[in-house]
Amino acid sequence: MNRCVHILWHVLLGVAIVAGVGGIVMFLWNGVVRVIFGVAAISFWQALGILVLCRILFGSFGHGRWLGGGAFHKNPIRAKWEQMTPEERKDFIGRHHHHYHHPVHEEPEKKD
Repeated sequence: MNRCVHILWHVLLGVAIVAGVGGIVMFLWNGVVRVIFGVAAISFWQALGILVLCRILFGSFGHGRWLGGGAFHKNPIRAKWEQMTPEERKDFIGRHHHHYHHPVHEEPEKKD
């Protein structure tokens, strides 16, 4: 049952995102493009059609990052991290923790 709720939540979220982006495209087209170029106003469904056309012409809208990506979106730092031994990871964290958490401006001790 919990899995069904999880899937339903993602479907509803996806529909809301598509509707929101379609509404934004319609609003911007009717508010900006129509005024600048003197073209006709578009409906919500025409705005979604423009989004689909852009997807076909220009690519993925970056959906590879959302779904884990392909070879193009691989993170070389993550790959290096995954190849480290636990001792190397601990050493790496220790070095960077000291580097980033070390006070930048240390005042020398005053000797009287």
